[in-house]
Amino acid sequence: RGHWQVENNLHWRLDVIFGEDRCLMHSAAAVMAVIKRFCMNLIAVNDPSKEAMKRKVMGCAISDDYREKILFG
Repeated sequence: RGHWQVENNLHWRLDVIFGEDRCLMHSAAAVMAVIKRFCMNLIAVNDPSKEAMKRKVMGCAISDDYREKILFG
């Protein structure tokens, strides 16, 4: 059961935060899936705060300093 909870949380995040279900990139879907998972893991590791993941992703898009913190630790 715990495994399914992890899977459900992962897919929910990918759909809600990254809009995976609305993605029209069918030819590069596997590559984009890997990049999205990599980004999500990078954010989770380098910013362990309880702030919402969607807010962290937006912070990376807006702030050069925050993006640098996430990318380089």
